[in-house]
Amino acid sequence: MHFPSKFRKNLTDADITNGTVDYCCTGFCIEVLQTLAEKMNFEFVIYEVPDGQWGIPDENGTWNGLVKEILDDKADMILTAFVINKVRNTAIDLSSPFLESGITIMVSIRKGAISPYAFLEPYDFYSWILILIFSVHATGASIFIFEWLSPSGLDQGKTSTVEHKFSLFRSFWLIWAMLFGAAVSIDVPRGGSSRFLANLLHPTKLTPHFKFSTIRNSSTDVNLQITYPRMHKYMTKYSQPDVSTAKQNLKNHSIHAFIYDANVLEFVAGRDEDCALLTVGRWYAMSGYGVGVKRGSPLREEVNEIILNMQHAGEIERMQAFWLSGACHAKKDKKNKKSNKIGILNFISAFILLAAGVLLGVILLILEHLYFKSGRKCLKKYDKCGCCALVSLSMGKSLTFEQSVMEAIDIQRKHKCKDPICEMNVAALENRAAAADDMPVE
Repeated sequence: MHFPSKFRKNLTDADITNGTVDYCCTGFCIEVLQTLAEKMNFEFVIYEVPDGQWGIPDENGTWNGLVKEILDDKADMILTAFVINKVRNTAIDLSSPFLESGITIMVSIRKGAISPYAFLEPYDFYSWILILIFSVHATGASIFIFEWLSPSGLDQGKTSTVEHKFSLFRSFWLIWAMLFGAAVSIDVPRGGSSRFLANLLHPTKLTPHFKFSTIRNSSTDVNLQITYPRMHKYMTKYSQPDVSTAKQNLKNHSIHAFIYDANVLEFVAGRDEDCALLTVGRWYAMSGYGVGVKRGSPLREEVNEIILNMQHAGEIERMQAFWLSGACHAKKDKKNKKSNKIGILNFISAFILLAAGVLLGVILLILEHLYFKSGRKCLKKYDKCGCCALVSLSMGKSLTFEQSVMEAIDIQRKHKCKDPICEMNVAALENRAAAADDMPVE
């Protein structure tokens, strides 16, 4: 509606057709406007601004939308879901808030069981390939190479593995721990270049394949741009022209979430035809709706007094319960009284992950037995320089048992024995080292 529409207040017989009356508008704000008109004794004409904007300044400080109408003396009052903020307060006068509001998120309810591959949905196929091949293994190998060459790291094998326990597998373990945010014991690199690479190529910095949006140039859009600039930059490409379009895009899964004014989204979700929309999370960036008037206008004080009286009399609460609630909210309240049982189909993805983990464990167990029965003997013949220890410290120790014993003896020799028991332990270690030279490899 881009033209002025007069509210039908004083009706005549000619206005009534088949027992019905056509009104241009109904709703919470219209009832508030009616109350103000009765208390302040004025008539009004309602119209929407031509550009359809709420009102934000451009780079030159020129306002558009609702605020521009007030500044250009084309309108005397703004009464809609007009959020109070500091920027708007610098251009026009705003009344006391007549309704509390904030920002929340609306999503579409999925019907049926959860897909067994739901755990793969945060990223698309190419992102998973990027994570598994490049971000994990290529990055882990690069970190190890830098650590091997770094003089403060392994220093091309000159640093003892006892002093600095780091290998290729431990580099992979470091990346996987970073990827999943697991609180596990890890060995970090010492070299400056390898530490820099580990921070630079952090796997969790990848952008998920998740589409969420708001309405461009709205109060929510400005708030997100200031508070979360990185997130705002990502979601700009999914911006929606209006709430109705966003509602349809949520239902056909063109976007996954819509962020906007909490009261508006609660209203839309409560009155959806299929009850297929749901608001999630707590409200944040709390504010309120205010009536906008020209700077210095005497209307502001009168409006503030009437709003305060309406709040004390419970009128605002009654209007909110009548206009902003919906049938879907009533259904949701009834469902919340009794917990719904979760079907086994919703757990298939968990069973798939568990089965994959068990299968991988069985494969690793078989490989471990094969290595100790035949692989270790072959590797020991060719691994004369201890290269296997660079891949895995455990593998290196399994090939050089006597080396581990000698390292223990070296540690003991650095501390002189002060009693006979210590001397006996040292002698026992020396005997084990001698026996290790003649020990057959299984």
